[in-house]
Amino acid sequence: MFRVESKLSEDHALNGLSQLSKLVKGLLGKEFKKNAEREAAKKDVATIVSNCLHFYISGSTTDIYPLNVLVKDLCSLALLEVEENNQKMKKKASSWKTGSLELTLNVLNKVCGEGILDGDLNDFLKFFITVIEAPFVQSQKWIEDDLTSTLLKFMSATSLTATGPSRELWLFIWHRLPLVLDTTTKSFGNYLRVARYVLKDISKTTMVSGENGSNLIADMVR
Repeated sequence: MFRVESKLSEDHALNGLSQLSKLVKGLLGKEFKKNAEREAAKKDVATIVSNCLHFYISGSTTDIYPLNVLVKDLCSLALLEVEENNQKMKKKASSWKTGSLELTLNVLNKVCGEGILDGDLNDFLKFFITVIEAPFVQSQKWIEDDLTSTLLKFMSATSLTATGPSRELWLFIWHRLPLVLDTTTKSFGNYLRVARYVLKDISKTTMVSGENGSNLIADMVR
């Protein structure tokens, strides 16, 4: 009986992923012209993701909508939403939509927690830095708290072995730290913990052997 239920659940998830792919592509391609249609599509995306996420977490894979593609697309949706809010700020608007961003962070938190995120580190860091520096996000400090908490979880499940990404992240951390020092947010502590992960991961590689170590540290703190 349990095997039958598992199979039915998997079939249902695969059917949902096919529909999810169409909806996400439609939103990214701006195929939904009316606001009501876009909002309905976003709600459907959130519902399907919630129902199908267990499929990935269970360790299952599919070519219909691979996890790394889904995560990348959700990040693109979040960036699109953030940019729309940036434009609203210029027009002095006072209401924002954060559904796509919150959905993306929720998914990232869960897949990072399970250690199953298999994506490009550069893509994730680009998403993270772009969102953090967005004017809208800078006006909503709780978002930076959530983003840095997600980054911390991502770092705990990832090994930094490339000089480029590690240095970029290192520089960004020390750029942000003074800006959040006098706030009552969680971001300051999160940034310090991420910096520790960067140093810890690099210390395990040949990047710090011999003269390379002192040269690397000098380059990172320059």
